[in-house]
Amino acid sequence: MKKFHPPTADTLLYVALAKAVRIMKLTTALLIIGCLHVSARGLSQEEKVTLSLKNASIPQLFKSIEKVTEYRFAYSNDILPRNFLVTIAVKETPVSTVLRSALSASGLRFNLIDNEVIVISKDVNTPMSIPVSGTVTNEAGAPLAGVSVMVKGSNSIGTVTNEKGFYRLEAPDGATTLIFSSVDMQTTEVAISGKNAIDVVLKKNITEQEEVVVIGYGTQKKKDLTGSISTVDPKMLNKIATNDVLKAIQGQVAGVSVTSGGQPGAAPAIRIRGIGNFSNNSPLFIIDGVQAPVNDLVIADVESIQVLKDGSAAAIYGSRAANGVIIITTKRGKSGKFKLDYNGYYGVQNIVKRFDVTNTQQYQELVNEASINAEPAQVIKPANDPGSPLFVKNINTDWQKEAFKTGNIQEHTVGISGGSDAAKYYVSINYFDHAGTVAGKGPAYKRYSFRINTDFKEGRFKFGESFNYAKIDQRFMTFLHTGNILGYIVNAIPSLPVHDTATRDGYSSSSQTIHGSYTANPIGFNNVLDSKTERFRFIGNAYGEYEFAKWLKYKLSLSYERTDWRDFYFEPIHDLGWFYVNNIAKLNDWRGSGNTGTIENTLTFDKVFGLHSLNVLAGQSVLESNLSRSFAHAEGFNQPYFPVLSNGTSGITATGDEFRSRLSSYFGRVNYIYDDKYLLTATIRRDGSSRFAPRYRWGNFPSLAVAWKLHNEHFLQTALPSFVNQLKLRASYGELGNQEIRDYQYQAFINSYAHAVFGNQLALGATQTLFPAPNIKWESMISRNIGLDVELFKKLTFSAEYFRNTGKDILLQVAIPGSTGVYPGESPYINGASTQNSGFEFQLGYADKKGSFNYNINANISTLKNKVLSLGYGNNPIYGYGNLTKTEVGREVGELYGWVIDGIFQSQPEIDALNAKSPIKRYQEELTRPGDYRFKDINGRDANGKLTGSPDGKIDDDDRTYLGSAIPKLYYGFNAAASYKQFDLSIVGQGVSGTGSSTASVPVLKAGLAGIITAPGCSTAGHPPIPIPMFPA
Repeated sequence: MKKFHPPTADTLLYVALAKAVRIMKLTTALLIIGCLHVSARGLSQEEKVTLSLKNASIPQLFKSIEKVTEYRFAYSNDILPRNFLVTIAVKETPVSTVLRSALSASGLRFNLIDNEVIVISKDVNTPMSIPVSGTVTNEAGAPLAGVSVMVKGSNSIGTVTNEKGFYRLEAPDGATTLIFSSVDMQTTEVAISGKNAIDVVLKKNITEQEEVVVIGYGTQKKKDLTGSISTVDPKMLNKIATNDVLKAIQGQVAGVSVTSGGQPGAAPAIRIRGIGNFSNNSPLFIIDGVQAPVNDLVIADVESIQVLKDGSAAAIYGSRAANGVIIITTKRGKSGKFKLDYNGYYGVQNIVKRFDVTNTQQYQELVNEASINAEPAQVIKPANDPGSPLFVKNINTDWQKEAFKTGNIQEHTVGISGGSDAAKYYVSINYFDHAGTVAGKGPAYKRYSFRINTDFKEGRFKFGESFNYAKIDQRFMTFLHTGNILGYIVNAIPSLPVHDTATRDGYSSSSQTIHGSYTANPIGFNNVLDSKTERFRFIGNAYGEYEFAKWLKYKLSLSYERTDWRDFYFEPIHDLGWFYVNNIAKLNDWRGSGNTGTIENTLTFDKVFGLHSLNVLAGQSVLESNLSRSFAHAEGFNQPYFPVLSNGTSGITATGDEFRSRLSSYFGRVNYIYDDKYLLTATIRRDGSSRFAPRYRWGNFPSLAVAWKLHNEHFLQTALPSFVNQLKLRASYGELGNQEIRDYQYQAFINSYAHAVFGNQLALGATQTLFPAPNIKWESMISRNIGLDVELFKKLTFSAEYFRNTGKDILLQVAIPGSTGVYPGESPYINGASTQNSGFEFQLGYADKKGSFNYNINANISTLKNKVLSLGYGNNPIYGYGNLTKTEVGREVGELYGWVIDGIFQSQPEIDALNAKSPIKRYQEELTRPGDYRFKDINGRDANGKLTGSPDGKIDDDDRTYLGSAIPKLYYGFNAAASYKQFDLSIVGQGVSGTGSSTASVPVLKAGLAGIITAPGCSTAGHPPIPIPMFPA
């Protein structure tokens, strides 16, 4: 039946006039009434009547209503049924209800418009409509904008409230109910009952977002969880001025540590419940069902974040989940009118805390002291003597002031969303710009991002997609092919100016004869050299879901992630002093492309049988990854520079490699609940990875979890206080794997460019550069977890957990002789080590509201104990870079290792006395002088070469000991938020405790490259100063 919609809503009787013209049956009186009421009027409250009629005609019914109300009826006698009588008795009943009851069997229909009642026959082609309007507010009386108002049973008739909470629509004749829905609010249905004005108060939704969490390949009510899953409050994410999702969750989840990178755009390191192996400890990130990196994700697009911490929760991801899983779901469209959102900020950043360093005079005095202590003494005149060749006049450079600038950070996101039950959409555009606080070409980070998420529904079939595209431009701080420039800023000597017009590039350089030290000009390097990255990233997912029955669904998901990048490093001709001279322009150009495609099929059964609830998931997936990289180098660029490879005139080389891998999987999960008291979750996943030799490719990863809701037990309900809303015990066991290792390690690598010269002839050759490890297999992690969940007063929540994770078959690199032709870093791996992480986690939250004032407070604290159980054959310790760390059985991974400082030598007699007592007539180094560190003698060896634990009168490698832990023992965090009407405030904090410190960084921060101390007080380090000649400045 075709519907006719008038061009405006002001003249409501236009509907009746149009119908009268079309059917030509209503009388002239109808036209007169329409003309008298053509102007718009306010909606009135429907009147109620008290009537008692017996065997009355329809006109008598109308007249009886007109006598006691202001309603007037307009109708044609031709449409009234003959011999139709009305018997009715009502009291204080709405007119519309009276008419519906009295005329239900007459074949007549009516429409109420203000104070008029128009009556037409049932067989009119176009039905009349009822205008309905009103205001939607929350429980505090504040208007709600964007609320969807739909006519029940219709997918197209509806509207959305404006900023004042007002709505207006025309409900078709016969419509009985309006549906009011909004995000975070309870969906409410209201009967129309012929009313023209309907005001609605919506209550806060406490079931959907607060109690439902996203788990692997599905969702589950929070109260029914058996594993360890933490949810990050998405409202807190949008209140933190950062572009990084991981930085925004710092301190919000117990057992999760986030360590930020130093440069803009640098990806933070995130660890879930400690370090379980010696290589990759990063968790698996799933974004809208796609395995993808997270550092380029826009925070404003995030809808929810779930952290899967134990083996039961993460087992559905099998061999990719040994380090935990973080599931991120982005925003999607909601039913309702078009909605436009903007989220943006702008801020500045400054280096507030700076190192206290010497001025020029203090530095010159220290140069003199160091020269006196040299063997032999080198100074004829002190450095602060104007007659000295080391004296520098009128220069006192504060390098930190010159190098550190005001950085700025800004982000702008525009999002649009809307749709209906049949089609929904969410689209966003984002721009982020972060300029760092160091003068020069870097650091800087820019990102441009576009996202579109859509969902469609037609009957039992649903389908949709999520597409995200991002372009990233990033520049780095540069110093000799590295970003380690901050230490050189602190150590730059104050007698060296920043600029010098006499040099090639306009920057000063150091000189031993003038400055007493060779050191670098870090500002010059950061302006002359150029290091940058350009990255393009696409993440896409498309799905189709068919509902065979309400309890049986099939879903197909196709996902694809691709990243293309270019790393660019250009070093022009320059002269920045000492050996920082480059006489030929050089270009390094790295390019690469990586992609991951996934196909997933899942079948879900979900049904309730009396007291039994059963959810069964069965699935299959195939994941394929490809990576190709190339490196090119060229030299001899001419000025003006145009650094592209083809412009190089010499030294042109190129290399490349390519890797492919595939992961095939089958998985299943069963969630069973009996009587809302006893819960069980069983999961199994079988993975096959091409990264392992054929006989070790397949692995099985099972898990089992149980929970008991004590608050639902009848024998405890009388014993528990009424304010106990939840009391649940949980326990889980799970086995996970780790396939994140290098591709093809079970095969030998051959270098086909290992040529050699014999006589005057070039002989082509090849050499093996990587020994095969054919027996390499899965690293595995066994997870055990117990937990307690409590809710009191429907406001206070508390959870406590104990976990113990044991890593088995951890990969170790085996040292082999260099005569094999294999580089030390390319030695083969074996499955030989095992580790253990254990600890407690506590989470506390409180939320309440007082009228329009809402607030919530959350705090968490967790402990961590790391222990190495074995290190393979011989259990030989592992030393880190520069032997600064040591990993040993019975201790932690990577503990700081070195000598203990026992003070500073104050005089030469003190040194001579210790040398005299030493069995080798030398306590420390031969050139030890007053002002040097004195190390503690703590160990020695007996005649059999065994350690005694007692001093032996000399300092050697046996005196090194553990100085502290690199792994925190305690993590804590808190966040608080409060809002009043349209105003809100939030506070976030986090920290760690229990880490040790090493003096290895002291010489770097307090001494120049030539060993010249630059920090005030370092010559005495808290001890009485050593007497040195003093001269006027």
